[in-house]
Amino acid sequence: MNIIQCYAPTNDSNDDIKDQFYDRLQSVIEKCPRKDLTILMGDLNAKLGI
Repeated sequence: MNIIQCYAPTNDSNDDIKDQFYDRLQSVIEKCPRKDLTILMGDLNAKLGI
């Protein structure tokens, strides 16, 4: 089992900071074996784009 806890940057943050966060998060998730249960928890309620 993998548990990932994170806090996303807010919409007011620089686009580079937001991109870096999601790139790093994706990298961490990709390191988790696919056969394992992975739980992502965090403060992800920032409004991004649209």
